[in-house]
Amino acid sequence: TKTTFAGDTGLQMIEYRLRNMFHEGFPVGTPDDENFRWVFLNQIGVEFDKTGKLAFKEDKFNKALDTDYTGVSEAITGQYGLGNQLRKILQSYTQSGNGMLAVREQGLRSRIQSIDRDIQGKEERMQRREQALVAQFSRLQASISDMQRQSAALSASGAGGGGNLVSQLLGG
Repeated sequence: TKTTFAGDTGLQMIEYRLRNMFHEGFPVGTPDDENFRWVFLNQIGVEFDKTGKLAFKEDKFNKALDTDYTGVSEAITGQYGLGNQLRKILQSYTQSGNGMLAVREQGLRSRIQSIDRDIQGKEERMQRREQALVAQFSRLQASISDMQRQSAALSASGAGGGGNLVSQLLGG
């Protein structure tokens, strides 16, 4: 979707190259031939509309075919025609193994694996920290419990003149 890959330079580059190709002319004939000429896609009904989308005007295409069938067919299917140019451009991106998209996918997978390893390491550190805090809290509770038992024992023994020794020490 438009927002999923917004700002992706690889896709922007593909779009740029394809748009440029659709604005270029395609050679018909050989350069040393007197009938050599360039055929542009807008001459045969392939154009961009006002929204920037590719549009096909069938009536314009049919008129071009009626007028110059050989030229139109060479512009589309010839050695340097639209079909071969499109194939070459897309092949450099989609070739498995070393095409741009395969390399980008491999890079993204590697990055995801690295992030997953980072997450796993942080989760393990958090678990160790949690265990340390739980142990520390348990020791604190045990210490408080011991202090409460000692306080109760001191209160019960009546040490220090009949009052609570802890209270006396704390100024009470």
